[in-house]
Amino acid sequence: MCQDLSLIANVMGLFIFLENPTVKKSRENKKPNESKHLFYVQTVYCCMLIEIAKWTVFLFGLFIILCGFLMLFKPQKARTILRLFASTNLINYTEITLRMFIGIAFIIYNPFYKYPSLFNVFGWFSFVTAIILFLVPRKIHHQFSLKSAEIIKPIYFRFISPFAFIFGGFIIYSINLI
Repeated sequence: MCQDLSLIANVMGLFIFLENPTVKKSRENKKPNESKHLFYVQTVYCCMLIEIAKWTVFLFGLFIILCGFLMLFKPQKARTILRLFASTNLINYTEITLRMFIGIAFIIYNPFYKYPSLFNVFGWFSFVTAIILFLVPRKIHHQFSLKSAEIIKPIYFRFISPFAFIFGGFIIYSINLI
């Protein structure tokens, strides 16, 4: 996976670091072996972040599938959980921060998906909505989740649970684990 170093460097934004005048100057003053070592460390760092992003996306796909099972077998519990969204500051900001991290993971791992443009849009959508939700007052976010829980009856949760299975499975399939 880490053969295309220029692609990885672009994904992680290291080109900004490498083009920094201070970094360029320090590279010029170093011996050739030290410069190669710096590049090697940066490459290992990129590979590590890409692996973390891959497994974050995998766990998110698994989480979506587990939510599908919850909606299918315990729809009232799923409705109760939906009502709890943004009910406290801790729940609200944990939910938003996790959404932002998942969006970043989708963006970082983007070049390696089977459908990169689709997941790029999803990653940026998730990241931007997290930023917007950080700006929205918690009470408004909580009111939205309460209204959604009122509209979505337990039987509707059972109807939409197959979509969670399909979406979570599609995410896991698109990761290219093999």
